[in-house]
Amino acid sequence: MSSLAALRAGLAARFNGLTTTTGTLTGYARTPSSYVFPAAVVGAATKGPVETFNGDRRWTFDIKIHVLASDPLAGQPEMDPLLSDHLANSVEDAIEGDPSLGGACDSLSVLGFTDPGEWEQLQGEDVLTYVVKVECLT
Repeated sequence: MSSLAALRAGLAARFNGLTTTTGTLTGYARTPSSYVFPAAVVGAATKGPVETFNGDRRWTFDIKIHVLASDPLAGQPEMDPLLSDHLANSVEDAIEGDPSLGGACDSLSVLGFTDPGEWEQLQGEDVLTYVVKVECLT
């Protein structure tokens, strides 16, 4: 069984290198003290019951994707490719591209995205935020 830290680090690493119209996504295993946007932050983790099949533990993570946006609609063109299926910079394809997170889990899958996104302020910057739900079995 992997540690929670290994799962977080594995998920954060899957985002590094994805590109948007304004830059390269930076993955963070925890909420950083200072953001570089666009950003993906592995947030809250929920531990579920032991699965009956292999005795696997189920972890569910909320991952926040942040892009700069001067208003709620301004960030959508940058966010849409990240939320799409089967594109070079798709968050879902990046996460599921290594279903073991380098050996940290037995399997993982994207459960869904929030819709619509939330417009908020982080570090004095206006950002559009979507939450990606990911399930890992360890």
